[in-house]
Amino acid sequence: MAGEYKDKLRLPVDSMAAESFSADAARINAALGQIPKGWESLDIGAKTIANYTGELADAKTILWNGPMGVFELEPFAAGTKAIAVAVAKADAYTVVGAGIPPPLCRRWE
Repeated sequence: MAGEYKDKLRLPVDSMAAESFSADAARINAALGQIPKGWESLDIGAKTIANYTGELADAKTILWNGPMGVFELEPFAAGTKAIAVAVAKADAYTVVGAGIPPPLCRRWE
């Protein structure tokens, strides 16, 4: 479905998964497809953060619509924060859509 852009489409490769929707829940970084049964994916994982921030460093146009995870719960805010920093540092035309909290929208130096 990605057509001519399929080589540029980047999907998550891992996830910060938690036993329940709670800041105090047990959590693991798991490859997609390896999340334990009954657990929830609440943020992007470390490898995905590295992949995405690497791609953003070279981007000329960035369209970002929404957070990477449940940023309202601190243990699951790392992905959104890392992407916000990468977007702010990129020398790119950037459009940020709904769902990103105002403190993450400012330019971080």
